Formats: sequence, structure tokens, C-alpha cells
Amino acid sequence: NFEKHQDIFYLSMLFVLSIIFLFIGIGNYQLIDVDESRYAVMARDLFNSNDLNCLMLNGVPFLEKPPLYFWLVGISYKLFNAFNPFTVRFPIALCTMGLVYATYYVGRQVISKLYGMLSAVVLLSSVFFLILSHVAILDMLITIFVALCLYCGILTHYCEEKNKKYYWFAFYVFMGLGVLSKGILAIALPCTVLFIFNLITKTAKDIFKPINMLPGLVVFLLIVTPWHYIMVKDYGY
Repeated sequence: NFEKHQDIFYLSMLFVLSIIFLFIGIGNYQLIDVDESRYAVMARDLFNSNDLNCLMLNGVPFLEKPPLYFWLVGISYKLFNAFNPFTVRFPIALCTMGLVYATYYVGRQVISKLYGMLSAVVLLSSVFFLILSHVAILDMLITIFVALCLYCGILTHYCEEKNKKYYWFAFYVFMGLGVLSKGILAIALPCTVLFIFNLITKTAKDIFKPINMLPGLVVFLLIVTPWHYIMVKDYGY
């Protein structure tokens, strides 16, 4: 019965398509100068050092970027016990696959399973999306977390009242991870878009409800504060 197993069919199809579009061939070409090769070496050196907080570039502290991307690449490097284009690009491909599934989930919740599937396929076959998913730089990671924030904000308009707090909680989690990916941009973009959208839909008060806001703010601070505190303590403002 297709109707009964529709979710399984669509999820399986997205898995196969993600493997084809996102993973196959990502190790077949060399790291691209300048950012991809530089960030890869920095991630490797970070995990070979005794300090997982401070990025180093040619032996000098590199304080321009937060560490999450570099942690992910370092974990991949350790997991596969190899340092090559595949292990460097694997975390980005995996996170991108997660966004494809999230797109399916949002479309499924808002309209239908078929709509979710079509939305995910459109995303997966978009040119710039595919290009960025095959290059190990920070841009795709921040794109993923900003998109997930917006998805959570959208879902608060389509879920049952009792579930809104969970989507707002997830919003703050993804925003925190976005800050650890590329800084304050992960706050400015989703907050501005959702605030304007909620003003237009006359639901702005939902954003500031304590049950929606306070637990999320707590976990957001728990995510972003420790690394920033350590870096300020060691290197000043």
C-alpha cells in the first residue's frame, strides 16, 4: 500500500538522491585555493594540537572565525583516520543532506508529503546549492543553520499551539549553532526575517512569550557563551 508507506518511500528516495548528488565524487578533485585548503589545514592542525578552541594559521592565532566548522572537519578527519578531500568535504555534505530532509519535513507539515518531496528535490537540484555543498567552506554551514531557523519559525504558524514552544526552542538551538559557524549573521538574518513575517501576520507577540523565548535563550547562551568566554579570557576583546 503506497499511501501507508509513502513516508518511507520518499525518505528512501531522498537518501538515494542525496548520495548521488551530494556524496559521490566529493573526493575526486583537489582542495580549492584559497579558503578550502586553508580551512582544511587549520582544522587538521586544531585536532593535532592540545587546544581545540583557538584556530591557528601558520602558527598565529586566527581569531576571525568561530570553531564549529573546524570541529566538524576535525571529527571527520579523526573518524576516517585520513586527511584528504573526501574527509574534508564529508561534514558539509552530511549537513546539507540534513537540510534536504528538513525541507521535506517542512513541506510535509505545511501542505503534503508530495509537496515536501518536490520541495526537497527542487532544493537538491539547485545549481548554487549543489556547488556550495561540494566545497568545504563556512558558507554552506551558515546557510544550513539560517534555513533551519527559518523553517522552525515557519512551523510555529502551522503546528498545534502546544507544540509551538518546541519549534521556538529548536530555533534558538540552530541559531546558537549558526553563531558558532559564522558569527552574528546567524542572529541578524533569521531574527529580522521572522520578526517582519510575524509583524505582517500579526503574531509578533508569540516571539516574546516567555514559554517560547526563555528556554530557547538559555540553551542559546549555553551553546555560544563557553567558547566566546574562553577566547576573551585568553586573547581579550
